[in-house]
Amino acid sequence: MNILSLIAHDLTNEELRHYRFYAQRRNRNEERKDWHLLELYRKNEVVDDDRFRRALYGEEGDANTYARLKNRLTEDLNKALVAASLKEKEFEPWFYYLTFQYYDLRNRHTTAYYYLKKTLAKAEACGFYDLAVIACHSLLRSQRYRSEKRSQAVLERLKSNEKFSRLRRSLEFHSALLEEELRRSQNLYGVRKILLAKAQQALKKTKDPAALPPVLNMLWLKLQCQILVFNHDYTGIKNLLEPRMEGFLKREASLQEEADLQATLLIYLLNAFTLCEDFDAVTQHSPQLEALLQKKPFLASRYRFFYYQTTVAAFCKTGRFSEALHLIHQMEGEKELSVNPRYLIFAAINKALCLFETNRLPEALKTLARLKTMEAFKETDERLQVQAEIMEILLRLLVGDLDYGFHRCRQLLRDDLMPEPDDKHLLLHLVHISKLNLREIKRYLLEKVIPDPQIRMHEDRQVINYHRWAVRWAESLK
Repeated sequence: MNILSLIAHDLTNEELRHYRFYAQRRNRNEERKDWHLLELYRKNEVVDDDRFRRALYGEEGDANTYARLKNRLTEDLNKALVAASLKEKEFEPWFYYLTFQYYDLRNRHTTAYYYLKKTLAKAEACGFYDLAVIACHSLLRSQRYRSEKRSQAVLERLKSNEKFSRLRRSLEFHSALLEEELRRSQNLYGVRKILLAKAQQALKKTKDPAALPPVLNMLWLKLQCQILVFNHDYTGIKNLLEPRMEGFLKREASLQEEADLQATLLIYLLNAFTLCEDFDAVTQHSPQLEALLQKKPFLASRYRFFYYQTTVAAFCKTGRFSEALHLIHQMEGEKELSVNPRYLIFAAINKALCLFETNRLPEALKTLARLKTMEAFKETDERLQVQAEIMEILLRLLVGDLDYGFHRCRQLLRDDLMPEPDDKHLLLHLVHISKLNLREIKRYLLEKVIPDPQIRMHEDRQVINYHRWAVRWAESLK
């Protein structure tokens, strides 16, 4: 891994400006080889250090000199970026602690004591309880250099911070363990019950979570939501979060971690509404997530897709297909989302569905054709591939392309992809329909397909609603 290349390509314009000011103050030499090297890294996706060395030092340039330049540039970039960030609230406790260390190591104990107290106050305010514990121990050690004795007050703060530190480590440990278990098993049914039991025990140690500091309270709620997800208790998530969410969002998140947890809990709530089929609640609460992402732009790259995912699903389930289509177009226009294959697949499937529901069938077929050419789609979940194939077959039949539609239907039944029982049931209906004329097809749809309870049994798992499609096709036939 070339760390300089990673840093150079991720630099924003503001960060680049901070670095240039920092470097200018340190070295006013007109020939800035460090600046030239940085530009070479930023303009070239493929790193070729031999070519960069020759560009800077000529054919006979020394490799060791070039290596020193790279190391100095990396260090200067990091120092400039960290120095520019010291005004941010998350950096303040560490800045004061380093300042304390500077004066303490030079035996300037009065000045060091001043910055140590500021370290403790800022660490407690930010929820950095491990650092607060270190500051408390340092305060106890510093008492020998001072005339006043306040050890008892410091010991009380040490006890409180150690308690919060242990709780935070426990909550984060069990939360990370459940996330890893989900990645390992790839489904909610594969989690080991012993892990859920231990996580539940960790939660029970806190008698009154509402009395905890905000970040710890939200970490507690996040772990509780994870346990409820694994137990498929989505109503429990609704009951847990809905009364609290308004209070969380009213509180201005001064820390990035706090804003991140607000977004995480709001997404748990939106997903719970979706799984409980309370789609009106989704459309009511999703603007809160949108507002939070606009207020805290650093969250957008992590959570923007979830806003689109839940809101589009809710619009589709409540028949607001034009609004869903508008959101999908908006999503496709966002650069960060439009390069992610997973997001593109989601957009294409739902776009095709909305175009079908708004009777724009040729556009829907073009969207599905583009979807099937994506390399990522060929490696995605088999169930989704089958659903996309069935959607194309049904749209082909609706536009009158019967030969191709029935041909793909037989092909799909013979393919390696195994349709679910309700999908296969529909395909078998279509195989029978392929032997009928148009008048017989309409009668068969009206008498056999539309009343068939199995067609409507798992509508929540169908990308395109089979019953609504059959009604549409029957109505289009004379």
